[in-house]
Amino acid sequence: VFLPPLMQEFGWSRSQLSLSFAILTLVFGLGQPVVGILLERYDSRIILSVGAVLMAGGTLGMIYATRIWHVHILIGLITGVGFSALGVIPTAVLISRWFMKLKGTALGVSNAGVSIGQLIFAPLSMWLVLAIGWRTAFFVTGILFLVPLLPLVLLLLRNRPSDLGLLPDGAAPAGGPQPEGSRTGAPVAAAARDVREAEERVPPRVALRTMSYWLLAGPFIICGATVNLVNLHFVVMTLDWGIAPMVAANALGLVGAVNAVGILIAGNLSDRFGRKIPLAGVYMFRVLAFLILMFNHSVAAVYVFAVLYGLTSFSAAPLTSALVGDVFGIRSVGSLLGLISMGHQIGGALGSYLAAVVFEITGSYQLVLLAGVVLLTANIAATLLVPERRRVQARIPAQA
Repeated sequence: VFLPPLMQEFGWSRSQLSLSFAILTLVFGLGQPVVGILLERYDSRIILSVGAVLMAGGTLGMIYATRIWHVHILIGLITGVGFSALGVIPTAVLISRWFMKLKGTALGVSNAGVSIGQLIFAPLSMWLVLAIGWRTAFFVTGILFLVPLLPLVLLLLRNRPSDLGLLPDGAAPAGGPQPEGSRTGAPVAAAARDVREAEERVPPRVALRTMSYWLLAGPFIICGATVNLVNLHFVVMTLDWGIAPMVAANALGLVGAVNAVGILIAGNLSDRFGRKIPLAGVYMFRVLAFLILMFNHSVAAVYVFAVLYGLTSFSAAPLTSALVGDVFGIRSVGSLLGLISMGHQIGGALGSYLAAVVFEITGSYQLVLLAGVVLLTANIAATLLVPERRRVQARIPAQA
């Protein structure tokens, strides 16, 4: 949404601005393993609060940006660090601590917030840009990182169920009464044993030697490249086709609306039928969406794309997070998902920047979309090979 006005006012090219986004994505990715380790050692409220402040600072600083290196530092570096502390890793770690039986659904509900944000802020940001200018739009966005987020994090967030004397999924402590909603007939002591087993940890040095890790990490790199391609280039791509600015922004918002539904459906299906089939379906729908953009540039095609892609946009993240916990144990989620997400963001940085370079060489996004189709098809095959029902055996005891 902000790409066209910045290009128009300062004369910056797509590749220059895409580099800022690539820096953000790369910094975010490199920060994921660090944040995962910090979450295993420190209060998550501190980490998320720092992230909110940095996101606000980088966004508000854009009001005064006049040079491209300002954008590289403010959006690329500062918000990149903030996003690391406020992004998918803290969410996945916290949800994995709190939920076992309904982990996929819980991760889906949490990630639906990203989609609802896109539904609201893509059209709102475009309206602000057109009505009162891009600087004011950045100001409003920056304030919103502070006003709702800090009170929510500091007042409501809890690190673990044990902080409230509970087990995951609201189970009572061992020796207490059978909790409502727990597995029928299973004693609380058995639930406690399940928690201890799930909390056994596979260290990164062991996980990196397993095929399961790379079958999860490889597709997530491609996932990041295709997601950032759409996030950064969709609006400017459709404007090139003659699509009206508000139509493009509304379509991007529709992606968020549909994805909120898609995430919830994928999370629920994963709790019922396993994770890898829904994850393969996510990549399949994304292939279909890219094919639509390749062969039809009408307003109707833009909205059809928004629906198909919207079903998948952020759905891969909770499914991959759940698979990491299933295969390697919930105490491994922070460090291993940090590494896997780092790959996602490296792929995202390359995807967003190289898409701009290819466009400036060829004058079209066709080759970029074709590459996305081929790579996402490979994702489907790799995902179906994940041995989700066999947990990796080489572990460090939960007490270690």
